Amino acid sequence: MAEVAIVRRVFLLPGREADALAWLHHTEPLRRAAGQTRQFVVRGLIDSHEYQWIQFWRSYEAYDTWRRGPTRADLNDQRGRFMTHEPTRAYDVVE
Repeated sequence: MAEVAIVRRVFLLPGREADALAWLHHTEPLRRAAGQTRQFVVRGLIDSHEYQWIQFWRSYEAYDTWRRGPTRADLNDQRGRFMTHEPTRAYDVVE
């Protein structure tokens, strides 16, 4: 099974930027317990309002199991308080 990268462009709600980043950091252990190996949030250099949330998972199967589970559903509801996002993109990690 190949590692997979999940990339999502996120739009942090005005006035909630710090809360959104703290929430992503605080909830990371839940994703790690499900098979996420690492995550990063990157901010655009040209447009400082542009953020990408990049997650690496041990396999697509691990991510898909997480995506369909109750913990992720709860976090999805919470996430709406801090950000909106574009559709998720999934990539095989090529080394």
